[in-house]
Amino acid sequence: MEGTMGRGRLMLRSFLTLLYGGAAYIHLAQPQVFVPIVPGFVPFPHEVVLATGVAEIAGAIGLWVPRLRKA
Repeated sequence: MEGTMGRGRLMLRSFLTLLYGGAAYIHLAQPQVFVPIVPGFVPFPHEVVLATGVAEIAGAIGLWVPRLRKA
């Protein structure tokens, strides 16, 4: 994709990757920050927070795989 539209999408994709990566880092490095806000009905809250961090890493990677970007 050429021009301003392509550059804008690239910048947005880069920004979202940084957001997902930062959130993933916090989820994995300091899960105790998020465990208190996990609803009580969710089993294994610590593990769920860690899994969320892994899912955010997958989402950040997925932003760069063309086949996965199509909506």
